[in-house]
Amino acid sequence: MLKIEYDGKKYEIPQSFDELTLEQYCKAFYKLPKVEEDMSELEKFKIVKENESRILSRIMGEQDDFCMNLPLGIYARLNEAIQFIYDSNYFIKNAKAGIVIDKKRYSIPPMSEMSMRQYIDADVVMQNESDMQYIELLSVLLLTQDNNGKWIPYNGDYQELMGKVRQLKCSDALGLVYHFFKKGEALKKISKASMKMEEVNQQLQHIQNS
Repeated sequence: MLKIEYDGKKYEIPQSFDELTLEQYCKAFYKLPKVEEDMSELEKFKIVKENESRILSRIMGEQDDFCMNLPLGIYARLNEAIQFIYDSNYFIKNAKAGIVIDKKRYSIPPMSEMSMRQYIDADVVMQNESDMQYIELLSVLLLTQDNNGKWIPYNGDYQELMGKVRQLKCSDALGLVYHFFKKGEALKKISKASMKMEEVNQQLQHIQNS
């Protein structure tokens, strides 16, 4: 963590996916303005740079315009610290089918193994947009298996798991997110999830290439 004090307030800035939580990541990229193809290069550049500032502000736990008012020297130092977040190749390199939470391995079952209740709950979550939407959706979809490899049925009580999922390190969680939101058969059936993941990927590409 990069520790810094500004205007009487102390901040800890993550410098790797090991130090960034899934909740911080989701909030950082929530509803950022989009770069449209018909924009001029100047307009695209402006949005990309403003989005960089918004992302940093959110990671610091501040309002979106907070970092716009920082002295340039401080801003440059903080922005450099979080450059890891724009490594779009990280998702591909670390794609995985499961994750361990409290010594239990969780994964997302194939569609054929989901109950109607689980699928409906997942669909309801996707209708209620928020900065915690992906975390809530993962909490609905993640299941464990018994000693015989059979899926333990979904019981509808996912709130406790959600509290743990939100605190997962991105180094643990993002490989799973990429695997299922981008490639997974289960979430391709929930079209809004795939569309939103694609928006985040586009934001990463624009910032990475700027």
